[in-house]
Amino acid sequence: MKFLPLKFREKQTDWFGQRGKNWHVTVCIYRDAQDTICHRTFTHVFDGGKQDWFSVISIIENVFNTIKDQLPQLTEVFLRSDNAACYHCGHMWLCLPEVSKRTGLNVKTYCYSEPQAGKSYCDSKNAHMKRKMRTWVTEGNDIVTATDMKSAIDATTGVTGCQVAVVTMDTDKQIVKSHRLKQINCFNEVVFQDNGILLRKAYAIGDGKFISNDELLKAGNGLQMSQQSGCKTLEGFTLPTVCEGKISRPQPTQTDLDTVYCCPEPGCTNTFPCYRDAEDHLALGTHNCQLVKESTYDNIKRQWARLCNEVVITYKVRTTTGSCTSQADGSRQMGWALRSARKGVRFNTKVKDFLQAKFMEGERNKKSDPLEVSYIMKTLRDDEGNKMFSHSEWLRPNQITSFFSRLSNKKIKRKTEAIDDEDLFVVLDAIDNDVLLNELSES
Repeated sequence: MKFLPLKFREKQTDWFGQRGKNWHVTVCIYRDAQDTICHRTFTHVFDGGKQDWFSVISIIENVFNTIKDQLPQLTEVFLRSDNAACYHCGHMWLCLPEVSKRTGLNVKTYCYSEPQAGKSYCDSKNAHMKRKMRTWVTEGNDIVTATDMKSAIDATTGVTGCQVAVVTMDTDKQIVKSHRLKQINCFNEVVFQDNGILLRKAYAIGDGKFISNDELLKAGNGLQMSQQSGCKTLEGFTLPTVCEGKISRPQPTQTDLDTVYCCPEPGCTNTFPCYRDAEDHLALGTHNCQLVKESTYDNIKRQWARLCNEVVITYKVRTTTGSCTSQADGSRQMGWALRSARKGVRFNTKVKDFLQAKFMEGERNKKSDPLEVSYIMKTLRDDEGNKMFSHSEWLRPNQITSFFSRLSNKKIKRKTEAIDDEDLFVVLDAIDNDVLLNELSES
């Protein structure tokens, strides 16, 4: 983040064009020997530099070394940050395994939080340190450099659980410039394993995408192994009077104990002593639904469902020889319910002659109705009383409509071709010449 300089007596000209000082806050949450949740905050301030991935990875390595010195019992680290570009990038994923080897703290996972849901502890400690710096300024001091920020925070007893160091970044040590990892923004959880990394879109959901160490080496052009930290400490961390803070849930009061909150989900029997527990229960959705009383109608529906599940559907399959065999529903082939593709059917000569006769009859008199023609095909009989068309030769009205349309288009095309005759142009020229001669004779 950026911190704008503060002065006890500030001119109007000093207020414009200010350049903020970079400071990076890292909160370490852990359990002590008494199994109490504690936290320590490590703040790095520097006068200038880029807020890029190299600065972040250098600060993380410096924090790991400090944690290893102050809390040697810790061996594993679970990282969490927001989705800023300096955190959510492939360079971090390539360099973190080597940082783990150099510092002795094994990074297990790296999770990225949702918007407005990942910096609560950092923001709270920032508020404490900003209040301490404003108090320092009101006492007649100025904060214009990174050293002034450290002096203000460490003044008197310091801020509970907060340590500040003044550092600078040596960008000459940056070796990794680019990588070939794809779809970085699609993954929000990175699990570091001995043989590679596992990427997931959401925390602990799905099998994920695995990338082996060999693939990581190729993606980083083989340089991430030699990437060193560029963080140089100008003024180291100073332990405050209270070097660690405690994290504890507020104890419910007697009024809260007397009040019982019930889950509003129908059928859920859970009750909670405080409203916060009820909200957590609703957010997780782990309801304990129990049936108080079952009606007769519910019992009938359950019996009907059981009978329906026991029904075995059989159907007949006609073979090429014409015989039928029964098969159970479970033996059907995949795709039996899909809509089959339409196959083109050619009309035989008898059907074509009949349709052409009906079309010509409609041209001479009233146009034939396809629905009526379809009905005639099904009922028409010859002199001996036999049906002229079999069941396989019957046509639907839309088929007859399409056939009539094709005949009509052919008729129009023939007329057009008859007009486009070479002799026609000669006749037209002769007519034009006669008209011209008549006009000359009349004049």
